[in-house]
Order: sequence, then C-alpha cells, then structure tokens
Amino acid sequence: MRRSRAPSSCPLGLDYDGLIPAFAAVSGELESEMDVTPSFAFSPGSVVVFDRGYSGYTWHKQLTERGIFWVARARKAIVDEVVKALLLAEDSPVLKDQIIRLTSRKALQTELPQIRRVEYRDPETGRVYVFLTNHRRWAAQTVADVYKSR
Repeated sequence: MRRSRAPSSCPLGLDYDGLIPAFAAVSGELESEMDVTPSFAFSPGSVVVFDRGYSGYTWHKQLTERGIFWVARARKAIVDEVVKALLLAEDSPVLKDQIIRLTSRKALQTELPQIRRVEYRDPETGRVYVFLTNHRRWAAQTVADVYKSR
C-alpha cells in the first residue's frame, strides 16, 4: 500500500470583498510554488501579497505591467541602490521608506522598474522587516499592514 504525502504548500487567493477563496493551487512536495503562481489570473488593481520565496523578477515585472500591485518580504541579500528616500512620519515604526532600483545581474536583465522598499520595526516584537512593493501611493505603514494581514 502506497502512502500519499501531504502537499508542501497551498497558495490561496482570497477575494476580500466577500472573504471567499477565489482560487487555490496545491503544489507537491518537490514542486516549486513559483511554477504555479504565474498562471493565476489576477485582475488589474488586485493586490498580491507573498513571502520571500516568491522572488521572481520576471513575475514581479509581469504583475506590474498588468496593473497588479504586489507586496513582498525582501530576501536578506538583495542588491539595490537607493534612488530616493521618502519622508517619514515622526514616532512611526517605519525606519526607511525608499524608492530603489534592484541592481543584481538577474534584476538588471529583467529590467524590473524601480520599486519601493519599506523597513519597519514591529512595535510588539521589536523585529525589523523589509518589504518591497510596486505600490507608491500607500503610506509606508499601510504597506506593512497589508503584509501583516496576509
């Protein structure tokens, strides 16, 4: 008798208007989630939130070009240069709010447009998080809140 294994992950799309799952994809133990996520059909104006494992510059660029906003945790070793530092509110847990250009070889080959980098210290835990997003109009705190609500 062959024993089946549990899936390693299940990316889920939630329709926030009705709080109903809009789609799900179950990936196998040895299958990368990045193999299935680009096939999801998000409508323009959607907000996609994902963790560091979804670091695919081509996918990020495709989402941006289709008018889809995204928020992600940054990998620890991203290579970037600051294009512009944005103003911070006083007494905010936001440590940095910047427009950056990713400068690794892969990012440059992909021609990913400039993105936003928000560094945030969680007031409850003191832990520092770094988020990347293509959304430029939200307050930096909103970027952190959107990620936290995922």
